[in-house]
Amino acid sequence: MSKLYQPEAIFFDVDGVLIDSLSVKGDAFSRAFSDYPEAREKIIAFHLSNGGVNRNEKIARLFRLIVGHDPSAQEVAVRMGQFSASVFEGVVAAPEIPGAHAALEEWSEKVPLHAVSATPTDELKRILDKRNIAKFFTSVHGWPPEKGSTVQEIITIRGYRSSACILVGDSREDLHAAIAANVQFIQVSPLAASKFDESDVVISDLLGLTAAVEAMMALGL
Repeated sequence: MSKLYQPEAIFFDVDGVLIDSLSVKGDAFSRAFSDYPEAREKIIAFHLSNGGVNRNEKIARLFRLIVGHDPSAQEVAVRMGQFSASVFEGVVAAPEIPGAHAALEEWSEKVPLHAVSATPTDELKRILDKRNIAKFFTSVHGWPPEKGSTVQEIITIRGYRSSACILVGDSREDLHAAIAANVQFIQVSPLAASKFDESDVVISDLLGLTAAVEAMMALGL
């Protein structure tokens, strides 16, 4: 592919895009509310429909949904601790989204790659390091701040043209971050029914990333 048609940078969400870890995190959220076993299915459904929301906010919203009132800071902290205790090793051991490692290896040799996630930064760096994919990224950014702000800041600092950058994500929060930063968006979704109307391009896994990027840049999408 001609350099003319390469993006200036690619931003990758992690859960559901590089790592097939959404079910792992759903289980961890349900364990954080193990005193409400009857709410497990509701918790999993909420988690899956709110991808990209940071865990602190998600636990607070789950608390209101399940318990019926706003949690105190201490109540959020306790359940955050329960969540964190069980999630790290599960995410490290989770399978990759098909084609993820090969796509990172290929594209890291062409353009800068940046990981942007709702996972806390220190934990995110440990996960990527344990999975031996941290080496592919120019930078790694977790929560806080919100993803859209992070992408915009990286673009400004590194002097990228936003229209020549791509964000690869799977959630509406990723889509909103792409819109906020004025970058192009590739949605990873194994189910056609999950396609967002606003998505520029949709692929089922990372095996289709190169073709999607090439088509997107060649057509000037």
